[in-house]
Amino acid sequence: MLAAWPAPAETGRGPAPSPSDVAIGKMPSQTFRERARAMERLVADLRARLVAVARAVQDAETALTALERDLAALGKRAAVLKDGLARDQRAHAATLAALLRLARNPPETLAARHDDAARAARAAMLLKHYQTALAGRAAALRRRLAELRFVRAGMAARRDAVARTSARLAVDRTRLTVMLAKGASLQRRTDRDQRIAMARLKVLAGSARNLRELLDGVERNARREPVSLPAVPRGPLLSKPKGMRSFAAAHGKVIVPVRGSVISDYDDKTKTGTFDKGVVFETRADAQVVAPFDGRVVYAGPFRSYGLILIIDHGGGYHTLLAGLARVDIVVNQWLLGGEPVGAMSSTQSKSTRLYLEIRRRGHPINPLPWLAAQPSKANG
Repeated sequence: MLAAWPAPAETGRGPAPSPSDVAIGKMPSQTFRERARAMERLVADLRARLVAVARAVQDAETALTALERDLAALGKRAAVLKDGLARDQRAHAATLAALLRLARNPPETLAARHDDAARAARAAMLLKHYQTALAGRAAALRRRLAELRFVRAGMAARRDAVARTSARLAVDRTRLTVMLAKGASLQRRTDRDQRIAMARLKVLAGSARNLRELLDGVERNARREPVSLPAVPRGPLLSKPKGMRSFAAAHGKVIVPVRGSVISDYDDKTKTGTFDKGVVFETRADAQVVAPFDGRVVYAGPFRSYGLILIIDHGGGYHTLLAGLARVDIVVNQWLLGGEPVGAMSSTQSKSTRLYLEIRRRGHPINPLPWLAAQPSKANG
Protein backbone atom coordinates (compact mmCIF):
# COMPACT_ATOMS: atom_id res chain seq x y z
CA MET A 1 0.00 0.00 0.00
CA LEU A 2 2.85 2.37 0.87
CA ALA A 3 4.51 1.55 -2.45
CA ALA A 4 1.33 2.43 -4.30
CA TRP A 5 0.90 5.70 -2.40
CA PRO A 6 1.16 8.67 -4.85
CA ALA A 7 4.31 10.73 -4.47
CA PRO A 8 3.61 14.36 -3.54
CA ALA A 9 3.81 16.66 -6.54
CA GLU A 10 6.33 19.45 -6.53
CA THR A 11 4.83 22.90 -5.98
CA GLY A 12 3.52 24.30 -9.22
CA ARG A 13 4.53 21.24 -11.23
CA GLY A 14 2.85 18.15 -12.55
CA PRO A 15 -0.78 17.29 -13.23
CA ALA A 16 -3.55 17.41 -10.67
CA PRO A 17 -4.31 14.15 -8.78
CA SER A 18 -6.51 11.79 -10.74
CA PRO A 19 -9.73 10.29 -9.29
CA SER A 20 -7.92 6.97 -8.89
CA ASP A 21 -5.20 8.71 -6.86
CA VAL A 22 -7.87 10.24 -4.62
CA ALA A 23 -9.48 6.81 -4.15
CA ILE A 24 -6.14 5.32 -3.24
CA GLY A 25 -5.59 8.14 -0.78
CA LYS A 26 -8.80 7.21 1.02
CA MET A 27 -7.91 3.56 1.44
CA PRO A 28 -5.85 3.73 4.64
CA SER A 29 -8.53 5.44 6.78
CA GLN A 30 -11.21 3.11 5.41
CA THR A 31 -9.02 0.10 6.08
CA PHE A 32 -8.31 1.25 9.63
CA ARG A 33 -12.02 1.80 10.30
CA GLU A 34 -12.88 -1.63 8.94
CA ARG A 35 -10.14 -3.23 10.98
CA ALA A 36 -11.29 -1.33 14.08
CA ARG A 37 -14.87 -2.56 13.57
CA ALA A 38 -13.61 -6.10 13.03
CA MET A 39 -11.52 -5.82 16.21
CA GLU A 40 -14.57 -4.58 18.15
CA ARG A 41 -16.57 -7.59 16.96
CA LEU A 42 -13.71 -9.93 17.85
CA VAL A 43 -13.37 -8.47 21.35
CA ALA A 44 -17.15 -8.55 21.94
CA ASP A 45 -17.22 -12.20 20.87
CA LEU A 46 -14.23 -12.98 23.08
CA ARG A 47 -15.88 -11.31 26.08
CA ALA A 48 -19.10 -13.27 25.56
CA ARG A 49 -17.19 -16.54 25.25
CA LEU A 50 -15.11 -15.75 28.34
CA VAL A 51 -18.28 -15.18 30.38
CA ALA A 52 -19.89 -18.39 29.06
CA VAL A 53 -16.85 -20.60 29.65
CA ALA A 54 -16.19 -19.11 33.10
CA ARG A 55 -19.81 -19.89 34.02
CA ALA A 56 -19.37 -23.46 32.71
CA VAL A 57 -16.25 -23.83 34.86
CA GLN A 58 -18.09 -22.59 37.95
CA ASP A 59 -21.09 -24.85 37.23
CA ALA A 60 -18.76 -27.84 36.96
CA GLU A 61 -17.09 -26.83 40.24
CA THR A 62 -20.49 -26.66 41.95
CA ALA A 63 -21.52 -30.06 40.56
CA LEU A 64 -18.21 -31.58 41.60
CA THR A 65 -18.52 -30.22 45.14
CA ALA A 66 -22.06 -31.67 45.44
CA LEU A 67 -20.95 -35.05 44.09
CA GLU A 68 -18.02 -35.19 46.48
CA ARG A 69 -20.31 -34.29 49.37
CA ASP A 70 -22.76 -37.05 48.36
CA LEU A 71 -19.91 -39.51 48.00
CA ALA A 72 -18.63 -38.72 51.49
CA ALA A 73 -22.14 -39.13 52.96
CA LEU A 74 -22.60 -42.46 51.18
CA GLY A 75 -19.20 -43.59 52.41
CA LYS A 76 -20.24 -42.85 56.01
CA ARG A 77 -23.54 -44.71 55.48
CA ALA A 78 -21.68 -47.68 54.02
CA ALA A 79 -19.41 -47.78 57.09
CA VAL A 80 -22.47 -47.75 59.40
CA LEU A 81 -24.06 -50.59 57.42
CA LYS A 82 -20.87 -52.65 57.54
CA ASP A 83 -20.68 -52.19 61.32
CA GLY A 84 -24.33 -53.27 61.58
CA LEU A 85 -23.64 -56.36 59.49
CA ALA A 86 -20.73 -57.26 61.74
CA ARG A 87 -23.00 -57.03 64.80
CA ASP A 88 -25.64 -59.15 63.04
CA GLN A 89 -23.03 -61.78 62.23
CA ARG A 90 -22.02 -61.98 65.88
CA ALA A 91 -25.67 -62.30 66.96
CA HIS A 92 -26.26 -65.02 64.35
CA ALA A 93 -23.22 -66.90 65.57
CA ALA A 94 -24.59 -66.90 69.12
CA THR A 95 -28.01 -68.06 67.91
CA LEU A 96 -26.54 -70.84 65.79
CA ALA A 97 -24.40 -72.01 68.70
CA ALA A 98 -27.54 -72.27 70.85
CA LEU A 99 -29.32 -74.21 68.12
CA LEU A 100 -26.40 -76.61 67.82
CA ARG A 101 -26.59 -77.28 71.53
CA LEU A 102 -30.31 -78.02 71.21
CA ALA A 103 -29.63 -80.29 68.23
CA ARG A 104 -27.35 -82.40 70.40
CA ASN A 105 -30.14 -82.75 73.02
CA PRO A 106 -33.49 -82.33 71.18
CA PRO A 107 -36.83 -81.95 73.00
CA GLU A 108 -37.95 -85.42 71.88
CA THR A 109 -35.04 -87.00 73.72
CA LEU A 110 -35.78 -85.00 76.80
CA ALA A 111 -39.44 -86.05 76.61
CA ALA A 112 -38.40 -89.71 76.70
CA ARG A 113 -36.85 -89.11 80.09
CA HIS A 114 -39.83 -89.68 82.44
CA ASP A 115 -38.14 -87.67 85.22
CA ASP A 116 -38.16 -84.26 83.38
CA ALA A 117 -41.21 -83.62 81.13
CA ALA A 118 -41.29 -79.96 82.23
CA ARG A 119 -37.71 -79.54 81.04
CA ALA A 120 -38.72 -80.81 77.59
CA ALA A 121 -41.53 -78.26 77.38
CA ARG A 122 -39.17 -75.43 78.28
CA ALA A 123 -36.70 -76.64 75.63
CA ALA A 124 -39.44 -76.63 72.96
CA MET A 125 -40.40 -73.06 73.91
CA LEU A 126 -36.75 -72.04 73.79
CA LEU A 127 -36.33 -73.54 70.32
CA LYS A 128 -39.40 -71.69 69.05
CA HIS A 129 -38.01 -68.43 70.49
CA TYR A 130 -34.66 -68.96 68.74
CA GLN A 131 -36.41 -69.78 65.47
CA THR A 132 -38.40 -66.53 65.64
CA ALA A 133 -35.28 -64.54 66.57
CA LEU A 134 -33.32 -66.18 63.78
CA ALA A 135 -36.01 -65.33 61.21
CA GLY A 136 -36.09 -61.68 62.36
CA ARG A 137 -32.32 -61.33 62.25
CA ALA A 138 -32.21 -62.96 58.84
CA ALA A 139 -34.76 -60.44 57.56
CA ALA A 140 -32.76 -57.55 59.09
CA LEU A 141 -29.61 -58.93 57.52
CA ARG A 142 -31.26 -59.07 54.09
CA ARG A 143 -32.40 -55.45 54.47
CA ARG A 144 -28.93 -54.29 55.47
CA LEU A 145 -27.33 -56.19 52.61
CA ALA A 146 -29.82 -54.73 50.13
CA GLU A 147 -29.19 -51.19 51.43
CA LEU A 148 -25.42 -51.74 51.35
CA ARG A 149 -25.65 -52.88 47.73
CA PHE A 150 -27.76 -49.79 46.94
CA VAL A 151 -25.28 -47.48 48.67
CA ARG A 152 -22.32 -49.08 46.92
CA ALA A 153 -24.09 -48.71 43.56
CA GLY A 154 -24.72 -45.05 44.35
CA MET A 155 -21.08 -44.57 45.28
CA ALA A 156 -19.98 -46.18 42.01
CA ALA A 157 -22.36 -43.96 40.02
CA ARG A 158 -21.12 -40.84 41.77
CA ARG A 159 -17.49 -41.83 41.27
CA ASP A 160 -18.23 -42.11 37.55
CA ALA A 161 -19.97 -38.72 37.65
CA VAL A 162 -17.01 -37.21 39.50
CA ALA A 163 -14.66 -38.55 36.81
CA ARG A 164 -16.86 -37.15 34.00
CA THR A 165 -17.32 -33.79 35.71
CA SER A 166 -13.60 -33.53 36.49
CA ALA A 167 -12.79 -34.24 32.84
CA ARG A 168 -15.31 -31.62 31.68
CA LEU A 169 -13.89 -29.13 34.18
CA ALA A 170 -10.36 -29.76 32.90
CA VAL A 171 -11.50 -29.18 29.30
CA ASP A 172 -13.34 -25.96 30.23
CA ARG A 173 -10.35 -24.68 32.17
CA THR A 174 -8.11 -25.39 29.19
CA ARG A 175 -10.51 -23.50 26.91
CA LEU A 176 -10.54 -20.61 29.36
CA THR A 177 -6.73 -20.56 29.51
CA VAL A 178 -6.55 -20.46 25.71
CA MET A 179 -9.07 -17.60 25.53
CA LEU A 180 -7.29 -15.63 28.27
CA ALA A 181 -4.05 -16.08 26.33
CA LYS A 182 -5.80 -14.81 23.22
CA GLY A 183 -7.03 -11.78 25.14
CA ALA A 184 -3.53 -11.14 26.44
CA SER A 185 -2.10 -11.34 22.92
CA LEU A 186 -4.75 -8.89 21.70
CA GLN A 187 -3.83 -6.53 24.49
CA ARG A 188 -0.06 -6.92 24.41
CA ARG A 189 1.62 -3.79 23.09
CA THR A 190 4.16 -1.09 23.95
CA ASP A 191 2.00 0.43 26.66
CA ARG A 192 3.71 3.40 28.28
CA ASP A 193 0.68 4.56 30.26
CA GLN A 194 0.15 1.01 31.57
CA ARG A 195 3.70 0.91 32.92
CA ILE A 196 3.31 4.35 34.46
CA ALA A 197 -0.03 3.38 36.04
CA MET A 198 1.49 0.22 37.55
CA ALA A 199 4.43 2.20 38.92
CA ARG A 200 2.04 4.71 40.52
CA LEU A 201 -0.06 1.92 42.07
CA LYS A 202 3.03 0.19 43.45
CA VAL A 203 4.04 3.37 45.25
CA LEU A 204 0.46 3.87 46.38
CA ALA A 205 0.18 0.34 47.83
CA GLY A 206 3.43 0.82 49.72
CA SER A 207 2.28 4.05 51.36
CA ALA A 208 -1.37 3.14 52.11
CA ARG A 209 -1.92 1.91 55.67
CA ASN A 210 -5.36 0.36 55.10
CA LEU A 211 -7.93 -0.38 52.41
CA ARG A 212 -9.61 3.02 52.80
CA GLU A 213 -6.34 4.84 52.08
CA LEU A 214 -5.60 2.49 49.18
CA LEU A 215 -9.04 3.09 47.66
CA ASP A 216 -8.76 6.86 48.11
CA GLY A 217 -5.38 6.80 46.40
CA VAL A 218 -6.69 4.59 43.60
CA GLU A 219 -9.54 7.04 42.96
CA ARG A 220 -7.11 9.97 42.86
CA ASN A 221 -4.89 8.00 40.45
CA ALA A 222 -7.87 7.19 38.21
CA ARG A 223 -8.69 10.91 37.88
CA ARG A 224 -5.27 11.68 36.38
CA GLU A 225 -5.09 12.59 32.71
CA PRO A 226 -4.19 9.70 30.39
CA VAL A 227 -0.51 9.67 29.49
CA SER A 228 -0.54 7.39 26.45
CA LEU A 229 0.87 8.72 23.20
CA PRO A 230 -1.86 9.55 20.64
CA ALA A 231 -0.07 7.44 18.02
CA VAL A 232 -0.39 4.28 20.13
CA PRO A 233 -3.93 2.80 20.06
CA ARG A 234 -5.29 1.46 23.32
CA GLY A 235 -5.41 -2.32 23.78
CA PRO A 236 -8.80 -3.79 22.78
CA LEU A 237 -9.67 -4.96 26.29
CA LEU A 238 -8.70 -1.53 27.67
CA SER A 239 -11.44 0.08 25.61
CA LYS A 240 -14.83 0.56 27.27
CA PRO A 241 -17.32 -2.01 25.94
CA LYS A 242 -20.81 -1.05 24.86
CA GLY A 243 -23.83 -1.63 27.08
CA MET A 244 -22.19 -1.06 30.47
CA ARG A 245 -24.82 -1.19 33.21
CA SER A 246 -25.35 1.09 36.21
CA PHE A 247 -24.29 -0.44 39.53
CA ALA A 248 -26.72 1.77 41.45
CA ALA A 249 -29.58 -0.17 39.84
CA ALA A 250 -27.91 -3.57 40.42
CA HIS A 251 -29.58 -4.46 43.75
CA GLY A 252 -29.98 -8.24 43.71
CA LYS A 253 -28.14 -8.55 40.37
CA VAL A 254 -24.47 -8.60 41.40
CA ILE A 255 -22.86 -11.94 40.52
CA VAL A 256 -21.41 -14.02 43.35
CA PRO A 257 -17.73 -14.00 42.22
CA VAL A 258 -16.91 -17.54 43.31
CA ARG A 259 -18.80 -20.76 44.07
CA GLY A 260 -18.56 -21.72 47.72
CA SER A 261 -20.10 -21.39 51.17
CA VAL A 262 -20.40 -18.12 53.08
CA ILE A 263 -18.42 -18.62 56.28
CA SER A 264 -18.46 -15.01 57.49
CA ASP A 265 -21.16 -12.39 56.99
CA TYR A 266 -21.00 -8.62 56.97
CA ASP A 267 -20.36 -7.28 60.49
CA ASP A 268 -19.43 -10.70 61.89
CA LYS A 269 -16.90 -10.45 64.69
CA THR A 270 -13.43 -11.71 63.78
CA LYS A 271 -10.88 -13.51 65.97
CA THR A 272 -9.03 -10.24 66.52
CA GLY A 273 -12.16 -8.56 67.86
CA THR A 274 -12.79 -6.43 64.79
CA PHE A 275 -15.79 -6.73 62.48
CA ASP A 276 -15.78 -7.93 58.88
CA LYS A 277 -16.96 -5.31 56.42
CA GLY A 278 -17.49 -7.85 53.67
CA VAL A 279 -18.37 -11.49 53.03
CA VAL A 280 -15.94 -14.43 53.16
CA PHE A 281 -16.47 -17.47 50.90
CA GLU A 282 -14.87 -20.88 51.49
CA THR A 283 -14.10 -22.33 48.05
CA ARG A 284 -12.69 -25.50 46.54
CA ALA A 285 -9.09 -25.56 45.38
CA ASP A 286 -8.39 -23.72 42.10
CA ALA A 287 -11.88 -22.19 42.09
CA GLN A 288 -12.63 -19.76 39.27
CA VAL A 289 -13.20 -16.12 40.25
CA VAL A 290 -15.26 -13.78 38.03
CA ALA A 291 -16.07 -10.08 37.99
CA PRO A 292 -19.16 -9.37 40.12
CA PHE A 293 -20.39 -6.62 37.78
CA ASP A 294 -19.45 -4.42 34.82
CA GLY A 295 -16.60 -2.06 35.55
CA ARG A 296 -12.94 -1.12 35.14
CA VAL A 297 -10.01 -2.58 37.05
CA VAL A 298 -8.32 0.19 39.05
CA TYR A 299 -6.04 -2.00 41.18
CA ALA A 300 -4.63 -5.50 40.71
CA GLY A 301 -1.77 -6.72 42.85
CA PRO A 302 -0.57 -7.53 46.37
CA PHE A 303 -1.46 -5.39 49.36
CA ARG A 304 -0.13 -5.98 52.87
CA SER A 305 -1.59 -9.11 54.56
CA TYR A 306 -4.50 -9.33 52.10
CA GLY A 307 -2.43 -11.09 49.43
CA LEU A 308 -3.51 -10.45 45.84
CA ILE A 309 -6.47 -8.08 45.64
CA LEU A 310 -8.59 -6.60 42.87
CA ILE A 311 -10.48 -3.32 43.01
CA ILE A 312 -13.09 -2.76 40.29
CA ASP A 313 -14.63 0.68 39.74
CA HIS A 314 -18.29 0.37 38.72
CA GLY A 315 -18.96 4.09 38.43
CA GLY A 316 -21.24 6.26 40.54
CA GLY A 317 -18.90 5.97 43.52
CA TYR A 318 -19.26 2.15 43.76
CA HIS A 319 -16.29 -0.22 43.99
CA THR A 320 -15.96 -3.95 44.66
CA LEU A 321 -12.88 -5.37 46.30
CA LEU A 322 -11.80 -9.02 46.02
CA ALA A 323 -9.01 -10.37 48.25
CA GLY A 324 -7.45 -13.81 48.69
CA LEU A 325 -6.81 -14.77 45.06
CA ALA A 326 -3.79 -16.88 44.18
CA ARG A 327 -3.72 -15.78 40.53
CA VAL A 328 -4.87 -12.68 38.66
CA ASP A 329 -5.65 -12.87 34.93
CA ILE A 330 -6.45 -9.22 34.21
CA VAL A 331 -4.57 -5.89 34.21
CA VAL A 332 -5.13 -2.40 35.56
CA ASN A 333 -7.40 -0.21 33.37
CA GLN A 334 -8.99 -3.28 31.77
CA TRP A 335 -12.76 -3.05 31.31
CA LEU A 336 -14.82 -6.04 32.38
CA LEU A 337 -18.34 -7.30 31.96
CA GLY A 338 -20.02 -9.04 34.89
CA GLY A 339 -19.08 -12.72 34.83
CA GLU A 340 -15.74 -12.30 33.02
CA PRO A 341 -12.91 -14.36 34.58
CA VAL A 342 -10.49 -12.33 36.68
CA GLY A 343 -8.40 -14.98 38.45
CA ALA A 344 -8.40 -18.15 40.52
CA MET A 345 -8.00 -19.37 44.08
CA SER A 346 -5.13 -21.49 45.35
CA SER A 347 -4.73 -24.84 43.62
CA THR A 348 -4.20 -26.67 46.91
CA GLN A 349 -6.45 -26.85 49.99
CA SER A 350 -3.38 -26.66 52.23
CA LYS A 351 -3.26 -22.94 51.42
CA SER A 352 -6.04 -20.41 51.92
CA THR A 353 -9.08 -20.94 49.72
CA ARG A 354 -11.09 -18.07 51.17
CA LEU A 355 -12.24 -15.16 49.04
CA TYR A 356 -13.16 -11.86 50.66
CA LEU A 357 -15.74 -9.67 48.87
CA GLU A 358 -16.38 -6.09 49.86
CA ILE A 359 -18.62 -3.47 48.24
CA ARG A 360 -17.89 0.20 48.88
CA ARG A 361 -19.97 3.27 48.15
CA ARG A 362 -18.02 6.51 48.12
CA GLY A 363 -15.25 4.81 50.05
CA HIS A 364 -17.44 3.34 52.80
CA PRO A 365 -18.18 -0.42 53.03
CA ILE A 366 -21.80 -1.53 52.69
CA ASN A 367 -23.45 -4.92 53.24
CA PRO A 368 -22.88 -6.96 50.03
CA LEU A 369 -25.53 -9.62 50.67
CA PRO A 370 -28.60 -7.61 49.54
CA TRP A 371 -26.76 -6.83 46.30
CA LEU A 372 -25.90 -10.43 45.37
CA ALA A 373 -27.99 -12.26 42.79
CA ALA A 374 -27.66 -15.52 44.74
CA GLN A 375 -26.97 -15.73 48.41
CA PRO A 376 -25.43 -19.10 49.45
CA SER A 377 -26.53 -20.39 52.83
CA LYS A 378 -24.05 -19.69 55.59
CA ALA A 379 -21.98 -22.73 56.59
CA ASN A 380 -22.20 -23.89 60.16
CA GLY A 381 -19.06 -23.40 62.20
